[in-house]
Amino acid sequence: MSFTIGQLANRAEIGVETVRYYERCGLIDRPVKPDRGYRKYGNDILQRLQFIRKAKSLGFKLDEIRVLLTLDEGQCEDVQLIAQNKLEQVRRKLGDLQRLEGALDNLIKKCAQRTDEIGCPIIETLLESNSCKNA
Repeated sequence: MSFTIGQLANRAEIGVETVRYYERCGLIDRPVKPDRGYRKYGNDILQRLQFIRKAKSLGFKLDEIRVLLTLDEGQCEDVQLIAQNKLEQVRRKLGDLQRLEGALDNLIKKCAQRTDEIGCPIIETLLESNSCKNA
């Protein structure tokens, strides 16, 4: 089965510009354009795009996906290592998000418990560390 770029994008549940971007990045091959008519994409390209979309949904970046695309089912240990590294990154991000959640929760509680109508504890806290080191 073959598809135009619009049909391909629709089936892969991505935009046409995304297909073109992946072509430019070398993640998928660009079919030769016939003298007359439109480029036709095969089912193999559709499957590759679906693989890329699913990998992105798991948090893999395009560079990581590029590596995954070079591996096959016989290289499960290599794929497992890449997935393990991604899991460690996700866990670090979760820890950062939990710390951020706690800090915001504390600021909101300070704001709710304020006794005077002057000033805002959240703004005051943000102004306390008025430096460019974290910018």
